[in-house]
Amino acid sequence: MIDARRIANDIRDEDREEIAATSNTGDPFAAIMGSVRRSIRAYVVHADGVPVCIGGFIPGDQPGTVQGWMLSAKSIESCWRDFCRGAKDTLADIVKDFSLVYGFVDVRYIKAIRFLLWAGFRDGPVYAMAPKSMPFLKMSLSVGA
Repeated sequence: MIDARRIANDIRDEDREEIAATSNTGDPFAAIMGSVRRSIRAYVVHADGVPVCIGGFIPGDQPGTVQGWMLSAKSIESCWRDFCRGAKDTLADIVKDFSLVYGFVDVRYIKAIRFLLWAGFRDGPVYAMAPKSMPFLKMSLSVGA
């Protein structure tokens, strides 16, 4: 819970905007804790002892699928290249138990979209996400395909 609070207090502007677009409160800590509670797996990534991102997987809309989520602190910028280098292999190891991993990214969050494409995700349709009907891109990774 301390790591969640630290990330919420230092949340990246892009992640704050995603939270505002998809929640009624816009409170980063509440969004993180709600996502953690719904997750079947959750994780925190640290760099030099500082939490830089938190994420997890919640049950998907079909058997064997999960919806991934991740929120990051501004401090992730200081280790972005190292994070990216390790994330692809780590992600492949984490998701091997699922047939499909998907998530939704604010279409304005170009850095996250580029990262997910690089990590093997494919872009899909754009959905208007409640409650503010903001456009979010569905991204998916078929595991073992």
